[in-house]
Amino acid sequence: LTVTVTESGSIKARKSIDLKSEVEGRATIITIVPEGTIITTEDVCNGKILVELDSGDLKEQLTQRQIEFTSADASSTQAKEAYDIQVKQNESDISAAELKVKFALMDFQKYLGETLANHIIDAIKNVNDPNADIAALIDIDNLVKEANDLGGQGSQELNNWKDKIKMASANLANAKYKLEGTQELFDANYVAKIELDRDALERDSYEIQEKQALVSLNLYKLYEFPKQVQKLLSDYFESQRNLERTYAKARAQLAQAKAQLESAKARLDLQTDRLEKSKKQFAACNIKAPAPGFIVYGSSMESNMNRFRGTGLIAPGEQVFQRQTIITMPDTSSMMAEIAVHESSVDKIRPGQKANIVMDAFPDQTF
Repeated sequence: LTVTVTESGSIKARKSIDLKSEVEGRATIITIVPEGTIITTEDVCNGKILVELDSGDLKEQLTQRQIEFTSADASSTQAKEAYDIQVKQNESDISAAELKVKFALMDFQKYLGETLANHIIDAIKNVNDPNADIAALIDIDNLVKEANDLGGQGSQELNNWKDKIKMASANLANAKYKLEGTQELFDANYVAKIELDRDALERDSYEIQEKQALVSLNLYKLYEFPKQVQKLLSDYFESQRNLERTYAKARAQLAQAKAQLESAKARLDLQTDRLEKSKKQFAACNIKAPAPGFIVYGSSMESNMNRFRGTGLIAPGEQVFQRQTIITMPDTSSMMAEIAVHESSVDKIRPGQKANIVMDAFPDQTF
């Protein structure tokens, strides 16, 4: 007793190429090759266009995307140049600030002598009080003595004033001695009164010079020397603070330039992706032959779901949706039968069973 299940179905290619719309949203068909057209290998090599979709809006969008990309690319290039310039500027600023520290230290060491200058700097650094009064930390009287012993520009100036005092004192002693001789000669009526007055005036002049030199030395010790010491020392510490500010400013400016560069790169990447997407969308409006075969419209094999969604026939002027199959190119070298078995007969069949297939076009042949 043979139990059979007879159902109807359709013959279709085991393998086929589905050409779908890759345009987002809806697209209108401008041209399409007639159904049943045979596509040859030559057509594939020549890039034969099977479907042309309306690309007017996409072309305008592509132009806009190209403009935005060009602008973003220019901004990215400008940001990169600005970043490189900032790096070089930071190097120059830091180098200049470091030189100021070096020169300020050299000026201070030149004025007091290297040993004494370094000793004072170390002593003030150990205080650890940025608001400390430099004048209060320096013993000027002792500093004058040490500077005079250790050398330096300050020591030279002290010695210069001392030399002037010595010279004035020596000249004053000579003038006094000369005046005494002239006085004796005047008393003996050997010289005129004018010569005596001249020698007295010379003595008075050298006395004034000696007093001026002494006052100048005291003024230098009391005011000019400590003022110059404090100024040079303050310039040194200020140059160090300026160096720290330069470091901080350089870091802040470089961070800002880096943020602007990364922002410009992000905008460029975004515009690049948008441009590539627009190019792909524009290119998707022309569907070319991917392989030899013959043309079957997607509407001829439309499923119930597509009918429910209201997709119409495939024809010029009709609209298609994204991922909707427009054309199917079946490979007829290997066919298969697709049968819908009624649920009442499902329990009578098993995977692997053989089936006899009879087609309406060839009723006398059984496959």
